Amino acid sequence: MFRFCTAGAIPCAVLAIIVACASLSPTPELYHEANEKTEAARYYLSRQQYEKAGAVAEQAIAGLQRLQSEGSRSVRPWLLEEKIKECREIVRSCRNPTTRRIRKEIHRAWDDFYLNGEYRKARAVYEHSLRVIEEQLGPDHRLLAECAGSLGNVYNAVGAYDRAEALYRRALEIREKSEEERKQGGLASSLHDL
Repeated sequence: MFRFCTAGAIPCAVLAIIVACASLSPTPELYHEANEKTEAARYYLSRQQYEKAGAVAEQAIAGLQRLQSEGSRSVRPWLLEEKIKECREIVRSCRNPTTRRIRKEIHRAWDDFYLNGEYRKARAVYEHSLRVIEEQLGPDHRLLAECAGSLGNVYNAVGAYDRAEALYRRALEIREKSEEERKQGGLASSLHDL
């Protein structure tokens, strides 16, 4: 049936499949490093450390573009493009003063008001932020999903469950459209809220 290799227990066909899959694996050192930098940039962005986030994302872009120019056979081109697009979005978020200001407001409302039970104040900040995001960044911006989810949490905390559900569904709709949100767990977060 199967011819066995000199290694003994592994059939040659299985060994050939393992070797072929290993050569397609997107884990060369440069890609792995760029992926780690992307994760670090996301972390810095979430902590409002915009200069660090932008610099690290730009380093990741440089590494990914180098892989692209070398024509890496072990990393699929679409995967490189997707990761470069994600890093460019991080850089844009770091450079956009509106995004930066709104992120600060959202995090401040959560830390200062929501966690301390001051739901009216938190609601006012989130509602204002929702309007600004929609006007200036558009109805499908991922920051809108974050803000809608947070406002939904406020309504949930005060017992306005219908309003909370509507906001959770809105956040879910936005996150379903965003590839980046799906990868980062935003979609799971929205589903959990519902």
